[in-house]
Amino acid sequence: MLEATPHGRKLRTGTHRANRFRIAIRGVSGDAEAIVRRLQDIERGGVPNYFGPQRFGRDGANLRVAHAWAGGGSAPRARADRSFALSAARSSLFNAVLARRVRRAAGSGS
Repeated sequence: MLEATPHGRKLRTGTHRANRFRIAIRGVSGDAEAIVRRLQDIERGGVPNYFGPQRFGRDGANLRVAHAWAGGGSAPRARADRSFALSAARSSLFNAVLARRVRRAAGSGS
């Protein structure tokens, strides 16, 4: 039986750089040729990896703090709160740039 337990050490940047995995897909139905073509597209170009909602704080609170701060509001007092707000802002910008690249790759322009 697998077990997961938390530990007190943070993961360092690059810790999982060589992390590899395989995905097994079973019981697939549909147009086999279309499925193979799509899997080949994924193999060549990968899958967009957006930051998820947890990155932006509960109900987007960290992102709202970042927007207020960027709009001339005061910076959060606590260093950790500033860090969370900046991380949320960077992640939001990353998602926007990634979405634009995905649209361009799909041929829809902007």
